[in-house]
Amino acid sequence: MPPPWTGDFCADAVSINVVDAELTGIVQGGIDLLAEYFGCQKFRIDGSGLPVTFHELTTTFNGKLLAYAFSQPDDYQIWINRDCWGVVERWDGVVAHELGHYLGWRHGDDHPYMWLPPPPGSYARDGDAAIVCY
Repeated sequence: MPPPWTGDFCADAVSINVVDAELTGIVQGGIDLLAEYFGCQKFRIDGSGLPVTFHELTTTFNGKLLAYAFSQPDDYQIWINRDCWGVVERWDGVVAHELGHYLGWRHGDDHPYMWLPPPPGSYARDGDAAIVCY
């Protein structure tokens, strides 16, 4: 993981609620990766706002997707697949990727982490830009 960001929060920093305490370090790692791009910390973990949690994704998506961003008009969630937790070595880039979706970035955009190569313990599934664990 990158060293903790030591700069200030951005003026429009988004609040994050890390629902599963064991994810706090990797969520902060993803936030720190994006802070290098923005020059300030775009997200802050303060127990409210955007939820980040573990969910069982395998049965829902018929594959072991690493993570998934779920968006509705008044709700945005980042789910990290519990089935992949012990397989993938580094999660900070995955979290930065999903936070990029929150910011409106799409796969293939010229933003950091939107061209995320499959992390060790995973592979890209042909045809749908999904990364799955094995």
